[in-house]
Amino acid sequence: TWSFLWSVGQTPFGALSDTATLSFVQQDAALRNIMLSYLNSSMIHAANLINGFAMLAPDGHMEYVKRYLLPDQVIPYHQRISLLLFKLKEAAITLASRNHDLAVGFAVSTPEDVAALHKITKHYKATLNPDFVCMSRDEGMKWWILPGVCTLITLALIVWRCARGSDDEQSQPTMHSMHSISRRGSLGSSGHHRAY
Repeated sequence: TWSFLWSVGQTPFGALSDTATLSFVQQDAALRNIMLSYLNSSMIHAANLINGFAMLAPDGHMEYVKRYLLPDQVIPYHQRISLLLFKLKEAAITLASRNHDLAVGFAVSTPEDVAALHKITKHYKATLNPDFVCMSRDEGMKWWILPGVCTLITLALIVWRCARGSDDEQSQPTMHSMHSISRRGSLGSSGHHRAY
């Protein structure tokens, strides 16, 4: 059986094509996708690293980096961040000018900078210690208000339902009593006794 999935247009993949090379659009898309996947991966890792510092920083990102990295690692950290940002910018510029070879070169080299950033911050990660801060009594009370109110409402509904259920049983006849009443009425009117 023949598959004509790739036979649309001038492509070397189809039986109906008369060319042996990829078109410019296909080459451009392939190179662009390679470059974009490298850039996306590097940007995600770098953003996570920078956001991790920013989340833990009580007084600004730069001061936090200087305080917790070793003194000989602060300058290489900033150099790697600057180099990564330069490569990302240049990759975007060269891609816009359709210089795919140079753009892919910039994009493929970005994981090295991300790996170097992770290596620099490895010492910092080893020095992190978890700190547990106990809440004051007033703050702890705030967290118990919602579950406490929900529990009280649930208990009130259960008690109300149980009290209402016993009243309903006394006021309304059950199916068994209604069936026995109808049986008695039918026995009295017909005079027959049937064994059920």
